[in-house]
Amino acid sequence: MGKGSSSKFGVAAGGLARLGRAVAGVTTAALLVGLVGGLIIGENALAARAAELRALNFRQADVQILWPADREDRTRVAVWMSRSIRDNLLTVARSAVDANPLDAAGLERVANELRRTGWFMTGPVARREPGGRVIISGGWRAPVAVVRWQERDHLVSAGGERLQLSYPIGTAMSAGLRAIVGASEPPPEGYGDEWTGGDVDAAIALLAYLQQDREVYAQVTAIDVSRYVPGNRRHLIVQTREGRRVLWGSPPPSVTGTEFKPGEPSATTKMNNLRVVLFNPEVRKRLGVVPAGATDLSPLIDLTNPVAPMIDRSANAIGI
Repeated sequence: MGKGSSSKFGVAAGGLARLGRAVAGVTTAALLVGLVGGLIIGENALAARAAELRALNFRQADVQILWPADREDRTRVAVWMSRSIRDNLLTVARSAVDANPLDAAGLERVANELRRTGWFMTGPVARREPGGRVIISGGWRAPVAVVRWQERDHLVSAGGERLQLSYPIGTAMSAGLRAIVGASEPPPEGYGDEWTGGDVDAAIALLAYLQQDREVYAQVTAIDVSRYVPGNRRHLIVQTREGRRVLWGSPPPSVTGTEFKPGEPSATTKMNNLRVVLFNPEVRKRLGVVPAGATDLSPLIDLTNPVAPMIDRSANAIGI
């Protein structure tokens, strides 16, 4: 599926991708541990395809894949690219290309097989070196969030593309991944295809924006997009560790293409007000404690009011 999420919102090309790369910076050792829980689905798919390819009885070539580098230490493999994922990708690659140096079609075949996994943003390209080794290179997609759909949390990249892993609901937080809930469209059929509807892209951009403040981001568990598409309201709701729901409103500038939406404060003002909601002792006391499991029943804290944040308790909205 072709890309184009930036142009849909009238933003300069690459704007959303730059913010997505900021989200990718959250990947730490916790992400490596958490990914294990979602590997079963992706591993089964890769293993099944590798078995199909092995049935073709190729003489396995010596294959080397150039893995994505860690952001902090370029000599190491990115932490999100776990050993298990690498082993499975190598199995697919080795099963798709013959050791015969005259097998030019095999290079295209292995590139196509790896492209189908969804992990490559550009390429991949396979070339055969003197001696027969096959080198595979390309641009990689890094996981930045999960999209909740029908009892599973599906891994997505910074561009909103579906990746080949999914998790039981709620388990991805241990991997440092925030959830996007209430999506208007189901998962795309193909890995590497973009989630449609626009709401997933908007949530990814908001997560990237919130990550500029690490203290704030640490309190965020999910972005609720259920109010984004209906009625074209373009409203996003931040869900927090304490079970609070905070109406952020319209997406950040990278999506809307402008800093302001009529009637709403700037994104900077909303971020400052969100800090007050999260960390000001007097405000926290006034808001009270949200009972465990009662997030959907907690009052909506509205950051879109141009004067000050408001508490919406359904009956009346009062300032905080």
